[in-house]
Amino acid sequence: MCGILGLFDSEKIQTSKFESLLSHLYHRGPDFQSAFQINTQTIFGHTRLSIIDLDQRSNQPFSIEGYIITYNGEVYNYVELRCELEKLEINFITNSDTEVILRAYMLWGEECVSKFNGMWAFTIYDPVKNILFSSRDRFGIKPFYYYYSDGKFMFSSMIFPIISYYPKLKKPNYRMINEFLYRGYMNQFEETWFEEIKRLKPGYNLIYDFKNIFLKKYYHKNFKTRKVKFQNAKEKFLELFNSSVKLRMRSDVGVSSTLTSGLDSSSIVCMVNKDFDEVLNTYTVYSETSSFTRHDKRDFKENIDLDESKSLKYFEDKNIRSQCIKIDYDDYFSQLKHCIRFIESGHAAPAIVGINKLYKSVRVKNGKVLLEGQGADEVFGGYITDFVSEIVKSYILDIRYISSFLSRMNKIYSPKIIFFRYLNAFKKNKYLALLKIKLSNNRITKKTDFVNVKYYNLFDFFQKETLPNLLLYGDALSMANSIETRFPFLDYRLVDFGNSLPINYKINFEKGKYIIRESMRGIIPEAIYESKIKNGFGTPIDHILKHSKEIKDFLYQKEEYNFFDHEKLVKLLDMYYTKNSSNHSFIFKILTTKIWFSIFFESNKNN
Repeated sequence: MCGILGLFDSEKIQTSKFESLLSHLYHRGPDFQSAFQINTQTIFGHTRLSIIDLDQRSNQPFSIEGYIITYNGEVYNYVELRCELEKLEINFITNSDTEVILRAYMLWGEECVSKFNGMWAFTIYDPVKNILFSSRDRFGIKPFYYYYSDGKFMFSSMIFPIISYYPKLKKPNYRMINEFLYRGYMNQFEETWFEEIKRLKPGYNLIYDFKNIFLKKYYHKNFKTRKVKFQNAKEKFLELFNSSVKLRMRSDVGVSSTLTSGLDSSSIVCMVNKDFDEVLNTYTVYSETSSFTRHDKRDFKENIDLDESKSLKYFEDKNIRSQCIKIDYDDYFSQLKHCIRFIESGHAAPAIVGINKLYKSVRVKNGKVLLEGQGADEVFGGYITDFVSEIVKSYILDIRYISSFLSRMNKIYSPKIIFFRYLNAFKKNKYLALLKIKLSNNRITKKTDFVNVKYYNLFDFFQKETLPNLLLYGDALSMANSIETRFPFLDYRLVDFGNSLPINYKINFEKGKYIIRESMRGIIPEAIYESKIKNGFGTPIDHILKHSKEIKDFLYQKEEYNFFDHEKLVKLLDMYYTKNSSNHSFIFKILTTKIWFSIFFESNKNN
C-alpha cells in the first residue's frame, strides 16, 4: 500500500520539483520514498508502506530487464500466481507481490490483470512496446488520477501533486460539484472536482504511447440471475467468503479489524476467529446516545440506541482484543477540514471524522492493516429502505407478500423515510433531478448541469454510485494515517456470485443481506443474526451543526470564489437554524463543499 507518481513531459522534466512532490505522498508510504528517471522525459516516483516482503529489495520503483513499475495496492493471490509463473521457469529475486505483477505483465501483457485478485493502481513502463501501461482494480478501491494534454501525461495517487506541478490545472469543475450537492454523486465519473484532472475508472486499463491515450475496460459485471437452490447458494457463499478472508489475512505485519453490531464487520471478525488461532485486535467507534437529536434518528420509527460500544458484549466469548474509541465532537470542524484536505472534494458522510479517528487509533497502536466490511450492502442488499420499490416490482403479483413486507418494514423504519428513499432513486434522470431541486426550493448555486446516468438495476446503482464514495474516503483517510484497509466482501469472485443471485436470496421481508445472515448463522452472535436494523456508523450531525458557532459562522460567511448564490444560501440556512428544518444532510454537503473551496482556492487561508 503506497503512493504512486509519474510524469512524461515532451518538453523537459523538472526533476527536483517532481522529487519534492513525493513529500505530499509521504503519509501513503512513510517507510521508503524514491524516484526513478527513465529518460529525460519520463520519471516515476513511489512512497512505500511495507506490508508484504519488508525487504528493501522490494522497494519501488521496481525494475526488471528495463521494465519499471510503480504500484499501489495488494494482489492477494500473488502466492498462487507466483507458483504458476515458476512452473514456467521464471525465477524471482524477491518475495513481493510487486514482482509478481511485473513478471505477469511481461509474460501475459495487459491480460494479466484478469488474473489478479485484489486492489491496485499501477503504471508499468514497457521498453519493448514503448508504452506506459496503467491499470486500476475492478471496483476502484485504489485511486488513480491523471492529467493528459498534448505532450504531457502525469498520474498520481492524489490530485494535489499534479496541480502542484502544473498550477494552471487548479480550476474547479462546477458541474461535478453540483452533481455532488444535488445528487450526491462524486467519485463514479471520470471527471473530478478539478476541471482537467481525470480519474481512471474502476475496471479499466490505460495505455499511453507518448502521443495518445487509449482506455480499455477489462471488467464487466453480469447481473444475469442464476438458478441455484438456497442451500447450495449458502454453501457457495461461505466457501467464497472464507477464501476471501483467508487471502486478506496474508501479511508480513499484523492484521486487525473494525467491529460493530452490524452484520458485515461481525461476519469478518467471527470468520477470522474461527480459522485463525491468534488474538485479533478490533476497533469500535461510538457516540453516546445522548448526543443524537430526533433528526439524527429520523430513519427509524422507534427511538433506538445508536451507541455502538454496547455491542461489544456480544463478542465476549471471541478471541479478540477490543479497543473502544469514543468520538469527541468539540473539535469536529477542524477534524472535518483535515479530512477534506485528503479526500480532495466534498463528502456527504459526517462519519468521516469518526472513521479518521479510528484509523489514527489503529496507527497509534502500531497497526498497519485493517479489515473492513465495505461492499456487503451494495452487493447483497443492505440498504433495505431503498429497495422497497424493487421488492414491490419483483412481487407485483403476490399481494400477500407485498402487504406483509410493507407491514414489517413499517414496524422498524419511518414510512416518510421509505417514501423519500423511493423518490431518491429517480435522481439518476437529470430532468427529474432538476425538477426535484425546483420543488424542494433547494437551488443555491447559479447554474446546474447534470449527466444522465444509466444503471442495470438498483444493485448496479449502489455499486456504481454509493460504493465509490465510501471507497474514496476509505482510501484517503486510511492512507492519511498510513493504514492499509482491506475489504473481504469486495473479492471479485464474491461480487460476481452475489450479482447472480435472485433478489429474494438477498432481501427476505425486513431482513437485508439475507444470504449472509443465514450463511453465518451459528458463527456470528445470535443477537446480530436476529437484528433487523440497518444503520451505519452514527454521527450526531444535526446536534453538531446546531451547537457549533464556528460551523454556523463559516456557513453564513460569504465566500470569495462566488460559487453559491449567497442570498439563497442564507435563506436556506435560516430555515435550518431558526425554523428547525430537518435538512442537515444537505447542509452538511454545503459545509464540506465550502471547506474544499477554502482549502484549495481561497487566498490567505490557513486551514
